[in-house]
Amino acid sequence: MRNAVLLTAWVCAATAVACSGGQGGTNGGTGGSTQDGGTGGAGSGGGPSTGGAANTGGGPSTGGGPATGGGPSTGGASGTGGMGGAAGAPATGGAAGAGTGGAGTGGSAGAGTGGSAGMGGTGGGATGRCATTTFGPGCTPGPRDVRIVAIENQFNGSAAVFDATDGTFVRNFFDGILFQPVHLEQTTFDGCVHGSGGNDVVKFDTNGSFDSQVAFGVIGARGIAERGNSIFVNEFNTGKTREFDSAGTSMGDFIDRSGSNPSGILFMPDGTPLVGDAQPTTPGLFRFTMAGATPTMYAHPFMQPEQISQLENGNLIVADFLAENLVEIDPIDTAAAAVRTFPLPTGMNPIGVSELLNGDLLVSVTTSTAADAGLKVMNRTSGTLREVLDCPNCQFIGNACL
Repeated sequence: MRNAVLLTAWVCAATAVACSGGQGGTNGGTGGSTQDGGTGGAGSGGGPSTGGAANTGGGPSTGGGPATGGGPSTGGASGTGGMGGAAGAPATGGAAGAGTGGAGTGGSAGAGTGGSAGMGGTGGGATGRCATTTFGPGCTPGPRDVRIVAIENQFNGSAAVFDATDGTFVRNFFDGILFQPVHLEQTTFDGCVHGSGGNDVVKFDTNGSFDSQVAFGVIGARGIAERGNSIFVNEFNTGKTREFDSAGTSMGDFIDRSGSNPSGILFMPDGTPLVGDAQPTTPGLFRFTMAGATPTMYAHPFMQPEQISQLENGNLIVADFLAENLVEIDPIDTAAAAVRTFPLPTGMNPIGVSELLNGDLLVSVTTSTAADAGLKVMNRTSGTLREVLDCPNCQFIGNACL
């Protein structure tokens, strides 16, 4: 019997399972040897071992020894103490097992360091107006920055749309609606496109469809510009700059310089107007007061200034028709020399000019030989030209969101 008990105890120890205590002796003489309770295996979160049962004595026998609780495990529950042995004639119960629960330690919190913020890319060329301009009610502007080029055919005027990034052709805008168109601009107060040409000012929607005639009886309409809710149109043949409200009602003569031939017009951000005078004997670029009075002539000796546009850097770019070049000037210092001139090949006379978003210049030129005339892109760095459209009568270049 003892050998069987020992074998059982060995098996329990080897298999790390909970075992009961040894069995008491059967004779009424000396009590059987007391067997210790089995030792609990130390598994991960192992169950508690049960204390050994008491021996049945002939005389008094001692209860089974206390069972040892399971070994500590990571995050394991505490082991349950062994059961007391059942008394023989008076037998003492087994002491409670004292298993200690393993206290699992939580993992350390990860402390990763955030990556440094990336630097934004450098923008190229001019900033498009479509992402920053707020348009009033009327026509619905589109998201794409474009340039609208007026094409002054002898009897059938038209206009075409070009991408503002690199000058590539997008689509035709209108055909045959405005006689001898010169300049088209999208007005911010209503989002529509206004065009000057012949003796009229016409309003188009953003698809190029006719909306209404804003003004008529404008003698030799050239450059067009807006300030507030008014439209200003140069009358090349009278020396006047006419003002119309958004409904087309005449507000009178904004500038009246008899004997001049006003061509291009541009309002600076502070509201002061610039007008190019193409009068043959005293040509020049003039800056007026807010009220259209007291003109100051810029020092650069323009020969026949046509369209005036503002560059992204704040300077002005002017197409000088007879000088065969484009002139960049400081708009504030009227006495300063030109910042830079961009010469064109001999025989090319620029009329319209506008900066593209990539920094190049979109230029309309006419020539004595139609083969070289057309709409061209000038590389701002090298001055080289590439043709975009073969059009002998391309005029001013306007801005729009279509």
